[in-house]
Amino acid sequence: MKPLVFHVRASNFFGGPERQIIGHIQTSKQFRHLVVTFQEGRTENEFQKICADQNVPVETIKTAHSYQWSTLQKLRTCILKKQPAIICCHGYKPLALSLLAKRRTAIPIIAFSRGHTLENLKIRIFEFIERKLYNFSDKVVAVSQGYAERLKRYGVESGRIEAVLNAVKTDKFLSFVEKREDTRRELGFTDNDLVIATAGRLSPEKAQEDLIKAFALLCNKHDQVHLVICGDGPLRALLERRVVETGARNVHFLGHRTDFDRLLPAFDLFVLPSLTEGLPNVLLEAASCRVPIVATRVGGVPEIISDGESGLLVEPGDVVQLSRAMEQYVINREFGNRLAQAAYHVIENKFGLVDQTRKLENL
Repeated sequence: MKPLVFHVRASNFFGGPERQIIGHIQTSKQFRHLVVTFQEGRTENEFQKICADQNVPVETIKTAHSYQWSTLQKLRTCILKKQPAIICCHGYKPLALSLLAKRRTAIPIIAFSRGHTLENLKIRIFEFIERKLYNFSDKVVAVSQGYAERLKRYGVESGRIEAVLNAVKTDKFLSFVEKREDTRRELGFTDNDLVIATAGRLSPEKAQEDLIKAFALLCNKHDQVHLVICGDGPLRALLERRVVETGARNVHFLGHRTDFDRLLPAFDLFVLPSLTEGLPNVLLEAASCRVPIVATRVGGVPEIISDGESGLLVEPGDVVQLSRAMEQYVINREFGNRLAQAAYHVIENKFGLVDQTRKLENL
């Protein structure tokens, strides 16, 4: 029988890390896989639902709180019953719980490090603890070479770190690309509109506030531009106030969208203004849809985008530079299309699921 791999993830929604987990499981041939997730109280678990819908084996541990003693005991019971060959931990809660739950067993632990948010004091404390716990795991998978170097600066032992790039299945967007015009009409945009989009949790490290300020400079010079913000989070009210304060026009907050894959090809430009990243899944997806990209030069972003060749890179926090980069696409659509095509070829050759899965299975 093939060895069993646990993927422990404390998440009730479906985002970049969850996409990576499912993509790897569906591509892997040498191992059996089981997703172990948690359901706190009556909160719906979108990740568990999508696993079930896509026939990905999933075990949901029901709990009132992730750090209850009973939660730890339930995870330990699951480990002892299923006897996984390896436990893959995705996030600080799974790593802390799994290290305790697998005690007195020889099961190795692989910690996946996808970046840290520094969102608030509580999160910063948890992420500090997670970085310390990395040295108690057997291996740490960094999702980009750039983030691997950052982990070393954090004090993670270099011999534990393996860089395995995030991956994407490009052909999953084909049907959505074909219906691009229908989607644009559904969203209320015409052929004359230039739609700039961003997506992600509305939190400080994603820097949507910088994007709104940059867009306000842009829309003062170009009437046809629109800004679409997909995602939700603690900063939504603040960002909505910034739109009013800056005088930005044509800004649309779509909230958390479960159909983001369908919407993505309808956009004319994708912008990632983040202050910190590991290797952003959403850039792989935008490039797969041949949507031109402007992004900040952080984390593993330069491993996806070469400035001036497959997209435009700007310094994080530089609002004027960000606005000027977006304007290059506004005034020269052909320039944007050429860079988008180059980015698509990079994704095809470097960020495929088969290559990622081979590296993970070897590990």
